[in-house]
Amino acid sequence: MTISVACKLCEGPSPLFDTCDFHNNAFTHLGFYEIPLPPNGMVVPYFRCTDCGFIFTTHMDNWDKDNLFGTLIYNKDYPRIDGTYNGTRAGRICNLFYLAFADHFKHLEFLDYGGGLGLQSALVGAFGAKRSHTFDTFAQNAQRPAGNFNVVSCVEVIEHAIHPKAMVEDLVRFANPDNGLIFITTECLPDDIDVQKTKWWYVNPRVGHVSFYPKPILEKLFAEHGYKMAHVANHTHIAYRAWPLWADLLLAEVHRAK
Repeated sequence: MTISVACKLCEGPSPLFDTCDFHNNAFTHLGFYEIPLPPNGMVVPYFRCTDCGFIFTTHMDNWDKDNLFGTLIYNKDYPRIDGTYNGTRAGRICNLFYLAFADHFKHLEFLDYGGGLGLQSALVGAFGAKRSHTFDTFAQNAQRPAGNFNVVSCVEVIEHAIHPKAMVEDLVRFANPDNGLIFITTECLPDDIDVQKTKWWYVNPRVGHVSFYPKPILEKLFAEHGYKMAHVANHTHIAYRAWPLWADLLLAEVHRAK
């Protein structure tokens, strides 16, 4: 097994951090309960950059060539294993946007990047947005929508990025350069990651979690494109160049990046 690789973000040395089974932290979600998936024997190595702290695996870097993502991850079992995929988070995010953007909602254009089945974009459209699209690079025959969007959401997606810098560049391309918000949800690394290692609940290769970011590195990825970033706890992150007036109810000014 390779002991060290180059960091995907800064090219710094990235020695082996830990290994886990492909079914690590994976569950089959049923009605009111869940069943842990038994180990399947595939060992997944994760590396940690000694320069920037980014944690990642290279194990799946070439899976798109043989459609292993479709076979082993995004298959018919995926909706049961990713328990919020079927609409829970789509409804929550849509409601957040509707309440926050209020009377401006009908004038805004939304893109759900990595939106899977398109539930979130369908709900946003039903709530009366000017335009609402889904674009998922893992979907077969995905069609890139034209133009820019006021809100580009990336909900539980950036941790799936095999090439994180390329994904960030794509998000920026879709965002309105004058008043666009890029709304991201992903769990940034906890303070005790050195203790938890791959026992941390978010390290779940079965659902495609391959990239984990320290907050400063997530900020830096967007700062390279002229964006600031505001954080809501450890999980929600909003990137923007200039905070638009129509988003004043989304986040209090005291919590925005200066």
